[in-house]
Amino acid sequence: MKRLAFIFIVLSMIFPQLGLCHDVSSESYLDDNGNVRYIRGLKVNLQATTAPTATDDLSEGYRVGSIWVDVTNDKQYICVDHTEDAAVWEGPSAVTNPVLSGIVYGSEDADGELSLSSTTNATKGHVHIGGSDDTTDLEIGDYGFEHGGVNVGGTTYGSKLRIHAYATDAPAEVVIHRHSTTWPSLLLGVRANNNTTGHTAVTNNMDLLRIYGAGWTGSEYNLSSGIIFDMETTGTISDSSSPGRMLFQVTANGATVPTTAVTINSDKSVDFADRLTIQDTDWDDMRILPGAFDFAGSADPTLSDWQPGGSGATFKVYKFQKDNEVFASTQMSHAYKEGTDLELHIHWTPADRGNEESGAAVGWKVDYTIANVNGTFGSSSTADFSDTVTGTDDKHEITSAVVIDGTGLTISHMILMRIYRSDTGADDTWAGSTAAQSPAILEVDVHYEINTFGSSAQFTK
Repeated sequence: MKRLAFIFIVLSMIFPQLGLCHDVSSESYLDDNGNVRYIRGLKVNLQATTAPTATDDLSEGYRVGSIWVDVTNDKQYICVDHTEDAAVWEGPSAVTNPVLSGIVYGSEDADGELSLSSTTNATKGHVHIGGSDDTTDLEIGDYGFEHGGVNVGGTTYGSKLRIHAYATDAPAEVVIHRHSTTWPSLLLGVRANNNTTGHTAVTNNMDLLRIYGAGWTGSEYNLSSGIIFDMETTGTISDSSSPGRMLFQVTANGATVPTTAVTINSDKSVDFADRLTIQDTDWDDMRILPGAFDFAGSADPTLSDWQPGGSGATFKVYKFQKDNEVFASTQMSHAYKEGTDLELHIHWTPADRGNEESGAAVGWKVDYTIANVNGTFGSSSTADFSDTVTGTDDKHEITSAVVIDGTGLTISHMILMRIYRSDTGADDTWAGSTAAQSPAILEVDVHYEINTFGSSAQFTK
């Protein structure tokens, strides 16, 4: 009983806005806005054997907020007007359910739990403090029918702190707000490996903190995703070594229990339970270098000298006269985003004739055919890369890309190519006719989209 009355006094000091404190005396402390924050020397009667009367007033030391407990009849009262000879005491109310201005404050059950709740629905507590059943130390919000704990996936979580919200305009939020020049807001999970007041060191693979999200799935709440902070599976645990790990979990379609998708280890390596998928468009390229060219033995390009800038080292490049040709093949990467288009282009140089051939066209072309694994190669198509010399010696030129429809293409598809230079009438106006006076191919590229690091199986994505 004394414990309850003490709590009433504390509440009257903390919650003046509820109407528990109106009169201000020299013993009161006010904030800058004139609100009473506490009253020193507030008289209470916790051992009365009768109800208070109108003469139990200011002259007797009672004032607004004073508590009167009738221990004989198990009733309690609160002074709401301390006028001499006309004091008004609100009540009587049972000790288990005292009422003031629509607020049930100080409600105490057999387990010693204190509740502050609305009189419009006394089963829906707004604040619950304490409880010898050890289910909740502090519970805030309208808990509805889940005061005994929230059941998620068959496990009831009767936590030390629960925050509820039912109205659409009142989300169940947790805000950690701090003003500091040195410390941020902090959410910290701390664990010792024992069930007593002592401290035993945690062990490898022991969880320290879990954060989960759960949704109502029709008949119960089920976990959808979460983050686990734990100790590394391996490693030395001591006062000078605490190897940590983070596990990011999700629940798969058709399941109700989350499993680990991504693990960040103490050595900063990252493990993926499945392949990493890239949502945005990222590009890579397949490169066919001149060293990979196949030569038919006739109409071959010439391996010629090229000295960029006219001094320094001399390099070897394949220079293509009109109608010279080479052949090549390449296999698509397992990182390929299946079904997306390919973009084919050629890197080339006019070598030392950029100035002389300024404005001339070069008729680069590629015939190609493509087949998936276990597919059939079809008739070839021709990609026309006719390009114009920009007028600078030794420039790295690049043709416009020709888009190849990727519909139906999968990883590991093969591309066969015939790479050549030809003139179909006006698409090759290069004047130089000897091998030394011809343009050179530096590389043939196929740009393609990627969405993973590789594939989940050898021949399937």
